[in-house]
Amino acid sequence: MSTDAGVTHVFREKSWEPVVKIQADTLIYHMPVANGHFDKHFEFSISVDEFEVLKADEERRYFLYALLHSKYQSRLMSETLRTDDFFHDILFGHKERIEQLLSLHDAESNFAVSNLVHILMNREQQPMIEGRWFNAH
Repeated sequence: MSTDAGVTHVFREKSWEPVVKIQADTLIYHMPVANGHFDKHFEFSISVDEFEVLKADEERRYFLYALLHSKYQSRLMSETLRTDDFFHDILFGHKERIEQLLSLHDAESNFAVSNLVHILMNREQQPMIEGRWFNAH
């Protein structure tokens, strides 16, 4: 844990990835989004259970980030604290359902979701494009 200007970061991966912070007793998933020459961010209120899965499950953590990044890349940034059903779907869903969801959004995004997972996790992209997202198959 680290503290900056009254905000406690309880989960931080690499420099350009989402962080989880506590602000006024609220867990906040802070997500950077690259968008050409203008980078932006979005913040989501998350539960303790969601936070625990983010810490414990690297695959689901990166799948969620790739999916959210693709979804929010074209949206206008807002300082409003958001919620998104993808947190529940990815963090608590059955693997088969998650793979279906990821594959659907990957195809719709011209394979941007699998490409980001490929970059972040150094994984081959083709198995993901074919619907096999989890490492242990």
